[in-house]
Amino acid sequence: MGYVADIALGNAIITITDQREIGAAGGAAASVRTAVAGTCQAVYNAVLANRRAKTVPAAVIPAVLRAGLPQSSTAPILSALQLGTPKAWSAVQGLTPEIRSVAVSAYQSGLGQAFKTVWLASLAFTGLGVCLSLLAPNTDKLLTDKVAVSLDNRKPKDTNAA
Repeated sequence: MGYVADIALGNAIITITDQREIGAAGGAAASVRTAVAGTCQAVYNAVLANRRAKTVPAAVIPAVLRAGLPQSSTAPILSALQLGTPKAWSAVQGLTPEIRSVAVSAYQSGLGQAFKTVWLASLAFTGLGVCLSLLAPNTDKLLTDKVAVSLDNRKPKDTNAA
């Protein structure tokens, strides 16, 4: 994604007709990129939070109950899995190393299911990006071997001048 964003930013700067507006073109392109990235991140976080709230308990609770954890300890074990602190784990009544192992494995499975949904949500943005890339201008004619300004011929500043 970062590579594509850099190419888009470069194209925005290359395709302007008046090079005096290079700052405005680069700034506008960077602003659009930041807005799109922020929107995508907000959508991904919302999808992940909503799916995780469903997939993690659905995976963990049946697994730990089958492993022998008391029903009253299901809420504390979900909290312990999320926090991961020794205090949170010690609050789980009836926890054994085997039950903890089962809980961690089920937690990872539930998170994996939630992240699959985020990946599917990203396909919508990917499809939109591919469609919009078809509207990008052709920059082949602008990429030549001619150099407008060479920095090699500049004389160094006199560093001893007061």
